[in-house]
Amino acid sequence: MPEGRPGLLKIWAGVESLPLIDPAPPSGCESLAEELFRGEILRPLPRDLEPVPLLSLPWYQSAERLRYQRQGHWLPASLEFARHSGEKVLGIGGGLGSDWVGYARNGCEVIVVCSSTEQRDLVQRNFDLRRLSARCEHASCFALPATTASIDVVCLTGPLASETLPAALDEVYRVLKPGGKIMLVVPAARSIEQLQRWLPGGRAEKSCSSGLLGGHRYTTAEIWRLLNRFNEAKLSRRHLRRAEVPTLLRLTPLFLMERFVGRLLVYKGFKPLSAAKAETIAA
Repeated sequence: MPEGRPGLLKIWAGVESLPLIDPAPPSGCESLAEELFRGEILRPLPRDLEPVPLLSLPWYQSAERLRYQRQGHWLPASLEFARHSGEKVLGIGGGLGSDWVGYARNGCEVIVVCSSTEQRDLVQRNFDLRRLSARCEHASCFALPATTASIDVVCLTGPLASETLPAALDEVYRVLKPGGKIMLVVPAARSIEQLQRWLPGGRAEKSCSSGLLGGHRYTTAEIWRLLNRFNEAKLSRRHLRRAEVPTLLRLTPLFLMERFVGRLLVYKGFKPLSAAKAETIAA
């Protein structure tokens, strides 16, 4: 097999298996990086987790692997990573950007909105180490970095504060194209934790405040009310660990329990095509 020239990526090597030049890690972000890692994995930190250098490519890959294995296996399909190739996707939320990497891998044009410059640098590094293209911005969810009706898909993943979500949804509605899709994942009220108060057994570890399971918990009624302007909407419950189920209910299939007391609400809807007319008049 011929040798490649130094500094060039061999065409038979995977993009993530052979990085060219390791970009310098952002400084002063170590504590935030560890917090975002804990929030990214949607589970307690495994005791047997193999130590890898902080902010290295294997470190990001470890967070991604833990996020989607076992109880989080449903996320890639539910967030439709492979269904929007060639479309412009805007991602809003906490974490290290594993979900947004999933869209970029599948040929999406990705814009990521981060709550701080430190998070933006950490998410951008995730893409840089993998040689994937994305535009990571530090911006307010009240002023998204996109022009009106320019985005095909907006994906919001917690934590999302109840007092800021209505204004954020106004901005999401503005930037979405008519017929564009919104996907929202937030913590659910009235979940497995209520059963744990009345039935013995089961445990739910404290959720990381910067992760998908942190922040305000929403009822289904709240979600329907906040997103009533979108069409063809669907709302489902997902995410439940077997260890969280009370002992008396352990024989119930987990997928069935998840539909009733899952810890996350997943909403999908579309901006009405009729909005195009209103936007034309406003212009």
